[in-house]
This record gives sequence, structure tokens and C-alpha cells, in this order.
Amino acid sequence: MSEQTTTAYPPPSNAVMNALRTPAAYGLLAAQLLFVLFILEIPYWLADRFLSRHRGDTFYRAQKQVARWFFRLYPFGGQRRINVRKDAFPVPCVIVCNHQSMLDILMALLLPVNARWFIKPWTLKIPLMGELNKLAGHIRVDDAEAGDPERPQGFETALKYLQDGISILFFPEGSRSPDGNIKRFKNGAFLLAIEAGVPVVPVVLEGTGACVRKGSPAVHHPDVVMKVLPPVPTTGLKGEMDAARLKSTIHESMAAEIARLCVAKTGVPRIHGWVTRLGMFGVALVIGLLVSLSIYVKNFCIAEPPTFDGDRSLAKEDIREATLDDRMVTRVGPNWRRRRDGVNEIALSGTPWERGYANARLTPELLEQQERHLLSTAREFLPNAASFWLVKQLIAVNNRNLPDHVSEHEQLEVLGLVEGSTDHYPDEGVPLYHRVLNYHAAHDISHVLIDNPLVAEKEIIGCTAFAAWGDATAGGDLWVARNFDWEAGEIFDKEKCILYVWPEGGLAYVHVAWAGMAGAVTGINEAGISIHINAARTDETGFGRIGTPVSMLVKRVLEQARTIDDAHRILREAQVFVSDSYMVASRDEKRAVVIEKSPDHCALREAGKPGMLLQSNHFLGEPWQADPVQNEQIERATTLYRWQRLEELTAKHHGKVGKDVCLEILRDRKGRGDKEIGFGNRNAIDGGICAHSVIMNVSTGQMWVSSGPHTYGHYVYVPVYEMLKAQPQGALRMHIARQDYLPRDPRSTEADDLREFTKQLKVTRLNLEAEDLPALEANLRTLHNLNPDAFETAYFGGRFSYLKGKYAEAAKHFQTALNRDPHYEEVREHIKVWLNRANDKAAK
Repeated sequence: MSEQTTTAYPPPSNAVMNALRTPAAYGLLAAQLLFVLFILEIPYWLADRFLSRHRGDTFYRAQKQVARWFFRLYPFGGQRRINVRKDAFPVPCVIVCNHQSMLDILMALLLPVNARWFIKPWTLKIPLMGELNKLAGHIRVDDAEAGDPERPQGFETALKYLQDGISILFFPEGSRSPDGNIKRFKNGAFLLAIEAGVPVVPVVLEGTGACVRKGSPAVHHPDVVMKVLPPVPTTGLKGEMDAARLKSTIHESMAAEIARLCVAKTGVPRIHGWVTRLGMFGVALVIGLLVSLSIYVKNFCIAEPPTFDGDRSLAKEDIREATLDDRMVTRVGPNWRRRRDGVNEIALSGTPWERGYANARLTPELLEQQERHLLSTAREFLPNAASFWLVKQLIAVNNRNLPDHVSEHEQLEVLGLVEGSTDHYPDEGVPLYHRVLNYHAAHDISHVLIDNPLVAEKEIIGCTAFAAWGDATAGGDLWVARNFDWEAGEIFDKEKCILYVWPEGGLAYVHVAWAGMAGAVTGINEAGISIHINAARTDETGFGRIGTPVSMLVKRVLEQARTIDDAHRILREAQVFVSDSYMVASRDEKRAVVIEKSPDHCALREAGKPGMLLQSNHFLGEPWQADPVQNEQIERATTLYRWQRLEELTAKHHGKVGKDVCLEILRDRKGRGDKEIGFGNRNAIDGGICAHSVIMNVSTGQMWVSSGPHTYGHYVYVPVYEMLKAQPQGALRMHIARQDYLPRDPRSTEADDLREFTKQLKVTRLNLEAEDLPALEANLRTLHNLNPDAFETAYFGGRFSYLKGKYAEAAKHFQTALNRDPHYEEVREHIKVWLNRANDKAAK
């Protein structure tokens, strides 16, 4: 039998395109196989073992699905199928395919037939696909069995498959053609067909060899054709002579068909799979944009540390530890740190770099824990790793000009923090200086992200504060009290810091924050100016804006302001990128104001009643009266509810405000009208989430700071003016009597109940999803014992009753939950949906 030339491979296609095609092809195939073998293998095995008619059927179908989706998704080139339909294959039959390329395996899997293949041992060793070959039950063939070269190993197995209605597929050339010419066929396939009495179905593959060439893994432009020729019957044929004639006939017909296909392909190129290509182009475009974004961020959006040629002699000093008044004191230079009754005290002085460096050297373990908590909290608010990465890139782009809005002194203090620290997360992909600078804008960034679709949790919890003076107080002093609610991690409550700062060339001040903080959020300076911030939401906040982080603004006020006008000027002139209100109180002016500041507006608000000023998380100034975002915040969140409760309590105690009344108000956990709403409800002034709670007598310079947890512990006393006047070493030796502290909450065991209640809510939700009634019943008893007045307790009671079919009882529980003032509109709407369902069921 003469060999007939069928085709000649064209020259290799464009090398640049091949560089794209090759990883795309192998990556797509590997991803599919990994999914099948590591995600679906057990379900497939169970189906193959118990549901399939023949062992291996399920895994063969899996191979066919892999091939089908590969060609649907692969974006380059095209493939045509001619006469590839189910009725073209008698059942059973022997299928013979010419063999040009490794791609033939995927093409042959597109045939609409249940078949097993004769395969060589090396195909069982192909990564991933080889494992599927074993599971599918394909027939391994080595050399011909001794004594009968025409009957390959596995011949008897193939006969049994055919008798059982399963077709057999051969590549009768035995190996791939290096040039597209059909090589000599072996007799095995044809002898098998004759002995089994089944027809032979020839299948012609053209173009696969030009796509993936023998001896090279590169993928060239795939323009492939698969054509199924008419079945050739074997009725009346016997023996090896007939098998040889059948082989010759089919070889000639297949070679002639390939020649015709080659001629047809020389015409006008056809476009195949344009929808898939367009979709993949879109995917490639997105990937390209993401890569470009990453490159842009790394090259143009990373903050560079400032140049500092000043005195770094503090870096040569060792950390010293000593015991003073039964407390361990850690020192570096004149700076020190100690733990006093549940809070950290840190004294910092000198140049900005020295203050930053000492802050970091004195608190290394706290800095590591805080960064870990910040990163883990960020991941909780972002639903997956992809959104976390993307948000990081977007923040970097948005904050690329952040250093322009941070003064040189502020940048030097951040530089000192960095040089005194260890980078615990080098894999985050950005330098530590950039991260620390942006951590000082954490408050601002979180509010920019509130309305971002990538963020899973969107509600602002908020803070509550008030100031009282003159006739509103018991002795006429100026009092400021505030709860700073910030759920970035338990460490910010447990390891809060009181920082005493003596800046070179500025006013000394005390502020309450955390380790490594170059900014401030709550503080008072030696000139008798106190300031703190409460977050707000307006339509002016969003991506594309940048300005000074608000913590840096608060620090500027503490370092520079001697009057309310000074503070107002500093805040008014600053560019910001989020909205906040700043309560500023003045010892000498004996009053307080709230300065409401957004990116485009600034307004000063005086007391609504003589001697009484309230603050939650919305603005009252005229520029924001019609602001849609603020109005949504008022309607859907907790700011108005807490404001109204604050109005009730301050009116009740008007004329009696002092440290004890301030403490009582900050620890208030009831709803409006003294309603019992359980503990942990964000509508309460004390929602059990504050990172620090502070009371200040601005007139006398006395401060009390919560020791934790939240407001349940005692409040540590700080004689602010005396400490600042004494300078670092004098402040360290100053005796502070415990009797000056404010006492622990008599209900302090409630803190443990709240922590456990929060854990049990998560467990209850899981058992509810699983509809595990016995477990739910136990959960409800626990919730009721821990927090009987909470709306969550009533809500889960309703869901439990609903599952049991007690719809009227469920409706009562849901109504009780609504009566307990759930804190967010989203929660209230959810409970109303279940109330309506229960009522509808009960009415039937």
C-alpha cells in the first residue's frame, strides 16, 4: 500500500501570539483538570460506582466535558466539526482516527459516543489527564502479545467492551505523524471490528498537527477540522486477509478526505467562536488592566519616606527596664512606657523623628498585634482575596498624593515610627513607610469604602459625645464626655494608650489612642483646648478625593491651638477627603463647639441649649440639610436614635452634670424612653464596642480613661495639666491615688456575657441554616440566659417557632424583636419580612 501525501504543515505562526496561546491553552486545561480531580472526584467516583451502567462511564463523561469546555473557552483560532452527530456512530462500533498531534486527544473526546480507547502506557503518566485515563478505564496497550502480532494487548478486553455496547477508539498509526501524512495503519483495529462483527467508523482530523507539532509544546494558530466519514460495515468479512483489505480501503478514503479538507482550507478564512473570542478578549482586557493597575501602583503610588539628616543618636540608645512603684517602666532616652491599671502610658518628647522612633521602640509587640488585627479586620469587611487585592490597589491610587497633605514634621514622625519598627508583613507588597502612613488614614479610608460595592459590611457604628458647662453642670466647670466606637480589633480596647507628648516647638498635650499613633482622636493640650472626632457621612466623600488624614488634623489642633478660633482656622483651612465633626472645648472661653467639616464645606455649631452640646454622627449645619447620603445615614443607621437618647439623659441631669453623671450617661445601655433593649444594641449610647471612653474636666485638667473592657472597667485618672507641667521624668514620678479613679461598672460581669452572646449568635445562625432543631433549642436557651432583652434573642426564637410550624407563636417573637428597637434599617426590614411570612402562614 503506497503512502499518500495529505498535507504539509505551514510555517510556524507568529511567535508573539504563540507566547499568548501556549500558556492560555495549558493553563485552561490544567484548571479544568484540577477542578475535576480535586473538587469533583469523590462525587464522580460515587456516581461511577453506584449510578453508572459501566465502570468508567462517569469519568469518561468528565473527560468529554473537559474537552467541550476547552474548545468553548479557548480564545485563539477555530475548530470545525463535520457530520459529528450521534447517529453517525452505530452502537457499538470501532472508531479509527488519524493521529497528527496531542491535540487529537481533546478533539476525539468531542465525538458523541461512549468509547474506550487503546492507549500507550506513557499517556497514563501525563499529569492530571493520565489519572483521568486510568479512572475512565481506557485500555493500556504495550507491544503486541507474543505469538500474535496482529492482536494487541488488551484485545480480549476490547471484545468484552464491544459485547457490552461500548465502542472502541484506535489511533491505528500507533504514533503521531511528523508532517501530516497518514502513516501505515496497523491491523489490530480492523481485526477487532471483524471479530466483533461491528462497523468501522473513520474519523479524519486535519490541522491538529500544525497547531501542536510533534516534539514541541508550543501552541500555534489552531484551525482544525474533524470530519466523521460513513461507517464501513464488516458483515461477511473474516480473518486477517479481509482485515488487511479493510485497512487499505479505509486508509485511502481517509487520506483522500484529508486532501480535500486541505484544499478547502486554502480559501477565505472563516471566523469561528467569535462570541467566545470576544468574551475572552474582554477577560484578557480586564487582566491587562489589572496588571497595568498593579504596575502603576508600584511605580507611581507608593509613598516615599522623607529625607532626614537630623540627629539619630536616640537609635544608639538601648532599651532600659526598671521597676518604679511596683510597675515596670521601659525607657529609651527621656521617653518611657508603663502599664497602669489596665492602660498603657507612653511619654514622648523631642523632635518629630525622636517621638516616632521612641513610640515604636517602646511598643514593638503592640505594633505587631495591631497591624495583624487591622489586616484581619479588613479581610472580614472584604468578601474575598480578589476584592482585598483590588481595594488595596484602588486605595493606593486614591492616596497617591497623600504625602502632599501631610506636613514635613508629621512625615518625619512617621519615618521615626518606621525606623524604630520591624516589618512583620513584607509580603503585603509595599514598603512599611507607605503602610504606616496609610494606617494613619485608616479612619478616612474606611469611610471612603463605606459605599464601595466590594465591601461586604457597610454600616457606620458611630460615636457619641456631649459637653456641658455653666448652669448645666453641678459646679460650673466645663465637662466633655465621649465614647469612641471603633471595631478594628479587641487589641485597641485592651491595649489602649494614654500618650503624653511634649513636641519640640509646640504645645504639650495628652491624647488617648494606641501605640504607634502619630495622630490623635481624643485629647487635650496644656492651653486647655480639648478636641475629639466623630465620623459622619455625606455625598462629598468618595474615591477621587484626597486630603489630610483627620487624625493628623486633631494632632495639629492639639499642638497649635490656644483658642476655639485657632482650632476652627486649622480645620477650616485643611483639605480633607472624608466628613467628620470635631468637638472643641476651651478652658479659658468656658464653652464648647462642634466644627462640622466635609471635603467642600465647614460650619461651626454652637450649643443648642445653654451650656449643653450634643454630638453623634450627623451634621446639623445648613450645607448638609439636603445631602442624600447624610439623610440616608439618619434614616437607616443609629445616629439619630443615640442623639435622641442623649437628649433625654442630658435633660434629666441638667444642672447636675459632673464626673459621675458623665459616667452614667456613657454607660447607658437602654433605648429611648428607658426601654430595655438588651446589651450590645448599637442604638444604645454604650453599644459595648467602644475602643475608649473618656471623661474630661477641661476647666481643671482632669481626665478619666476607661480601662476596659469597653466601659465596664474602672476609669483611670490622669491629672493632665500637672503631668504636662512636670515634663517626662516628673510625670513618671507623680503619684496618682487609686481613690481618684472612677469605679468599675457594677454590671461588669455583663462584659463576659456580651462576648459569649456574640459567639453564640454565630453558632445559632449556623444551626439555623442547617435547620438543626435540637441544637437551635439549646442555642435559644443560652441566648435567653445571656441577653433576654436583646432583639436577636426574640428574632431567633421566631425563626425556631417558624421551623416547627408554630406560625402564630413565631409572629409574636418577630413582633417582640421589632419592639426592642433593632439597630439598623436593614435588620428591621429583614425581621418585618419574617413577620409577614409568619402572619401569612398563621392566617391560612
